[in-house]
Amino acid sequence: MTRLLFITTGLYFDPTDASTRLRYKTLSDAGFSGYITCVVYDRAHRNIDIGNFKLISLYLPPLLQGYGAIRGLVRALYYSNFCLWKGVTKRAFYDVSIGADTFKSGLLCYILSTLTNKPYIVEVAGNYIRAYNVTTQNISMIDRLKQSYLKKVSPLVLAHADAVKLLYETQLEGLATVANKKKIYVFHDTSGFEELNPSKIVDDKFIFSAGHPWHLKGMDIIIRAFNSIQHEIPEYKLCIAGYCTDISEYERLADANPNIIFCEQGLTIEEMKEKFRTCSLYLLASRSEAMGRVLLEAMASKKPIIASKIDGVPRIIQNEKNGLLFEPENIEELAEKILVLIQNKAFADKLVAQALTDLQTKFSCKCFMDKYTEMVNYSINAYNN
Repeated sequence: MTRLLFITTGLYFDPTDASTRLRYKTLSDAGFSGYITCVVYDRAHRNIDIGNFKLISLYLPPLLQGYGAIRGLVRALYYSNFCLWKGVTKRAFYDVSIGADTFKSGLLCYILSTLTNKPYIVEVAGNYIRAYNVTTQNISMIDRLKQSYLKKVSPLVLAHADAVKLLYETQLEGLATVANKKKIYVFHDTSGFEELNPSKIVDDKFIFSAGHPWHLKGMDIIIRAFNSIQHEIPEYKLCIAGYCTDISEYERLADANPNIIFCEQGLTIEEMKEKFRTCSLYLLASRSEAMGRVLLEAMASKKPIIASKIDGVPRIIQNEKNGLLFEPENIEELAEKILVLIQNKAFADKLVAQALTDLQTKFSCKCFMDKYTEMVNYSINAYNN
């Protein structure tokens, strides 16, 4: 059994989260075991294991929890020392280390590889260059410093990695060039879509979108598009969900429209399932999106999808085959495509049918297990040879 050491980002890690548990249980089913270094905010989470993986958790006191530049820097230093210490002392109990990004945990894997003579893998979670520019409307000096650091460190980490996992083929554009293309693996992450398989399709006449941060997810674009066609579909509502620190801008855009509903504190898993089950269609208007796990969940819920043609989204949604794509930030095109799906049910049903087929053949847990196993085996062989 191959043993893995996962080094998470050092942000809050919830071992009870359904998607997190699915990921590590899937890897356990694939025959892997090992450790997960992580930061937890709840002391009770320190003793929770997931499948064959044991947590090496660092409990952070309330003073170091949450966001903030100084708090984040202290936490990063604290967590980095913790990971290096645990990685070295447990070097006999894992075969490969795996970092969750190219600039923090990936750098720790690079250092550990030097200290322990073990291979490491880097998982690239997003489009780091674009995301920094579109996460918020106002880019701070700290954000610019972070991006400068990212551009300097990432090429080093990626060049020495024994394998690199991407979510779509061009994910490293503007970030780094990997000379050895053989060590690049492109495949999806796990999603709990198997649980989202409604026996009865319900349409409560509302359009749904979820995620955060809201600017990155293009919630303002969705509101504008919906407002522009509200008079043509007066019976429909728009529901936007996901944690939002300042909703004032979106309330201003909604202009007191009673058909626009905000769930700015987010939704529970069960509430999300219910929204997927009862919505008319799902919108993803992201300004940057490496994969879009919600797309798989919407597909499994048998709902038609409209998504922005950005980053890794076209790898999941093919325009007019299993969903509709629109040019990023094109409000008029999004509005037109909303009307197409609402007014042409036969076409929408055709897209849904193909989406369900693609879900099972291209994005299943088995596909993830097979590709992950291939990647880990390659990294070990490449390092030893």
